[in-house]
Amino acid sequence: MKPIEQDIIDFADDFFFHLSHNQVNERMAEFSKKQEFLCRYLSRTSMDMSGDVPRDILLRLLLVFDHCYNSYHVKINLLSLNSLKEYMDWQSERLDFAENKTKGILEVNIVEYINIIGEMGQDSLLNYLQNKIGICMDKKLFTENDKISCILDMMMVGFLYQQEIKKQFNDVN
Repeated sequence: MKPIEQDIIDFADDFFFHLSHNQVNERMAEFSKKQEFLCRYLSRTSMDMSGDVPRDILLRLLLVFDHCYNSYHVKINLLSLNSLKEYMDWQSERLDFAENKTKGILEVNIVEYINIIGEMGQDSLLNYLQNKIGICMDKKLFTENDKISCILDMMMVGFLYQQEIKKQFNDVN
């Protein structure tokens, strides 16, 4: 699967990060019709974020990722509850999660995270995510927990979308 082109990522970022709050809500209502279970999952996990601003950024990043992966011109089928659960099981096996009880910070084994990113083959999209989250951290829009939650959620979206696209390419070939 060829990497998503930088101009597609730049367009999506510019477009979705300039929408009003109401426009984002409208887009999310449309998106939830296409990916009901993914929306439910992200709605639930976003409630653990530190406020409305990080949740809004997460939704905008979701729309960016959705736009980018849809640039392959393949219909991405509804991700099932089972595929979300399988991913979460796989992720917890691959990543070393440890909760720091005193600070409430989720720590992730960064080496394994880098390996997973490398396997996805979407360096431009993942560099974009890293840069966007870095900006949010610099502007103090994200806590450390928000950062890790956002990274893990977007990794999940990217991974599941890629798996779905690969399945469809294999079905055609």
